Amino acid sequence: MDIQQLKYFLDVAQTEHMTRSAKRLNIAQPALSRSVSRLEHELGVSLFDREGRGLQLTDEGRLFQRKLIPLLNELDSICQEIKGVHAENREVRVHLGAASHIAADAVASWMSAAPNRRISLSQTASRDTEPDVVVDSLFPSVCAKVEKFSERMMLAAPENLMFSRVPVPLDELKGLDFVSLSSSSGFTQFTKELCVSMGFAPRISFESDNPSVVRKMIGLGLGVGFWPERSWGGTKGEGVALLPLDIQQKREVYVWLSSSAEDNPLSCSFYDYLCHYFRRCFSVEKIFLKTLFFLWRDYFSSPYSLNFSSIMLRAFCSIFVTAVRPVPFSFAICLCVF
Repeated sequence: MDIQQLKYFLDVAQTEHMTRSAKRLNIAQPALSRSVSRLEHELGVSLFDREGRGLQLTDEGRLFQRKLIPLLNELDSICQEIKGVHAENREVRVHLGAASHIAADAVASWMSAAPNRRISLSQTASRDTEPDVVVDSLFPSVCAKVEKFSERMMLAAPENLMFSRVPVPLDELKGLDFVSLSSSSGFTQFTKELCVSMGFAPRISFESDNPSVVRKMIGLGLGVGFWPERSWGGTKGEGVALLPLDIQQKREVYVWLSSSAEDNPLSCSFYDYLCHYFRRCFSVEKIFLKTLFFLWRDYFSSPYSLNFSSIMLRAFCSIFVTAVRPVPFSFAICLCVF
């Protein structure tokens, strides 16, 4: 007697027809009949009365069905619980090829809710193990789920470097040294293509695998560089100014769940949390701009609401500056106006 044999019996007891159950179970009808007969032989009782092509449960069969259903349900529940414990004990493998600053914050926030969770972070690709969740600027060829996020590219420059106007014209970067991520990240190629589109080749003086090092080198005056508005974090206190460019240039960041992790509850849970965290970080600017628009409209529309709107506008800008880093240059201008 085995579990499969018991499940076959329950299905036949439900349909009261051997052929229909065989089709539902995707098994040959003779094989199903033999399985039920073996079960009756082992129990030493008849479970069904055969009436032509139909079947009816005997008193023993009805008793066996009534006792068996809760037992199999309990067994399924135990199996699911064991799988869940195994998944909780398994670490989630995460590869960070982009947006490492936001992703690291998301990891810390997710783990704080359940300290027993384990995550393995890597920033270099490995042929030995496939990651469960990936954050990268490259679109995946194969995955279970993927979500795309866009962010504006800014210019990171030493605070004492002056330009003719802001947003900064790209042609004013001609002749300046550039600091960039290493060629393997694709960022060097991005820098070259953007500069070549304006008719000059960038002079890259320094490359690093770490955005923090790139930021430090720019702050020390070794050059300028292109900087994602959100995903690399702020530059406050580093001697670096984030300035908008006179062209709208965006980059895409993809968060995806690998096919091999699709059945792992813990990996799926982290993927969903990470996407939610990214949506919140990447949409906060849109919320700010919409609120700012209404406050600005009220500020100029009614002389009676002038003082109130001015106070609210100042307060809202201050809260945003405190809560969100980096602060886009356009928001800093709004603060200066008031």
